[in-house]
Amino acid sequence: MWCRYPAPIQATIQAVVFRARARRNLRVSEEARPIKAIEHRLSRDRRRAYARRVPTASLLDCVLRPSRAGLEAARAAVAGYTDPRAAWDALCARGLIPAAWRDDPRRRFPWLPGLTTEERTQRLRRAPFVPQARCPDDVATCALLAADVEGIERAEASGRAFAAALRPWGTPAAADTVLWVPASDYGYQIHDTKPDVWEPDGFIFRVVGETRWEEVERVIDRLAAEDSGASMDPARRALAANLIGPWVFAEECWAEAVRMWRRVPSGEKLEGRYYADLPDPFARALELFVAGYGLLPSGDGALVLGYPVD
Repeated sequence: MWCRYPAPIQATIQAVVFRARARRNLRVSEEARPIKAIEHRLSRDRRRAYARRVPTASLLDCVLRPSRAGLEAARAAVAGYTDPRAAWDALCARGLIPAAWRDDPRRRFPWLPGLTTEERTQRLRRAPFVPQARCPDDVATCALLAADVEGIERAEASGRAFAAALRPWGTPAAADTVLWVPASDYGYQIHDTKPDVWEPDGFIFRVVGETRWEEVERVIDRLAAEDSGASMDPARRALAANLIGPWVFAEECWAEAVRMWRRVPSGEKLEGRYYADLPDPFARALELFVAGYGLLPSGDGALVLGYPVD
């Protein structure tokens, strides 16, 4: 299993939480905000770049499914190792991971060796407040991450760009360090109640502005239908659509705001700014999901990213 809960239950939980957040935090209105397009000049090329529909072909197939083309070679390289630090060094010596990965302070991993599966799962749920190291704490994880160097680096770059784009909206300033957490053990917990933790998905409705949960549901249903031929069982497809759907909805709303020359509504730090003049956080988030990884509740100066272990 790639998720801690059965897929139908997890999908229901996500829908309930998102709906509750929408009702609690958003000012719902049937009227669109007035648009003063003539006040702002946007280049034709930029309008065309944003006036797009988010591509969804095979999108669900990417959710928590990284490429890992080098998995066979990585596993062969660490065969016989029991110390993850030695395995990490061996992968570096064979050129399967970049030399910079060997001791990069901006890339961290939970360090919980010697625990039972149950103990480890419970400790991981405290992330990002867990002991950390500059290499994974088990040999199998070393191989998994070494198998997709390009995808890992692309996800990190997208994650940092996502956090930087959200910074003007109020995310914590320090998010340059990435903490990699196994998504399966963590239960892919996209919502968290720990203090001093911010939820990446919590900024979807805040940045988009006025909306209704039914609008998000329509995108989720559309994704599930458009990817009906995806190579996955229906339960996992529904769960993947629930996970990625709000982000696709947000990106489409952002693209529309740019196309229509909309301004950030009142009550926000960026009030009055044109969306076209701001970095798009949701395109960066989708790049991360397309790479096969996920965004998790973050804090303690780190952006927490999830990788699947199966």
